Amino acid sequence: MKKTIFIAILTLLCSTLTQAQKDPIRDFYRHYNTSPNATGVRIQGLFIRLASKVTDAEDASKLLRKISRLELLQLENGEQPLQEDFDRLIKGVKAESYEDLIMMRGNNEHVNLLIREKDGIINNILILVRETDEFLMLHLECKLRFSDLNDLDIDVDGAEHLKSLPENRFRA
Repeated sequence: MKKTIFIAILTLLCSTLTQAQKDPIRDFYRHYNTSPNATGVRIQGLFIRLASKVTDAEDASKLLRKISRLELLQLENGEQPLQEDFDRLIKGVKAESYEDLIMMRGNNEHVNLLIREKDGIINNILILVRETDEFLMLHLECKLRFSDLNDLDIDVDGAEHLKSLPENRFRA
């Protein structure tokens, strides 16, 4: 009996540890947030809901209510993530069902917008912007419809393409 309980506890512990290791976004954030050139911000649901109540713009308020967590990591002064760390992040999120929505390159700027959705609801958005002297990662945990992406107002070259996305997602 003791052996069975021990094995059950060990199995539970191992599955918990394995689950904790499977978050490539948080691992990437934790690794680079310690840099002196990094600015990291994590905002939980309560503060986002408060922001949705004090904003004057109705569209922004409506969008904020659908976001439950926001993580922002900015690297400045020429610091960039190592290519292998960036590749590991992309590989990790794609293994967790993230899909490329937009990939843009030009003028020393690379933008990746990835989403994770289920049944027409976008649960996660990951935006990665690499410039010559700066890197930005924005991760949103949310419950957005595909049409809500049209209302995102992101100040990045090329973000105007979000406004022209279709209301519904079409799959080939």
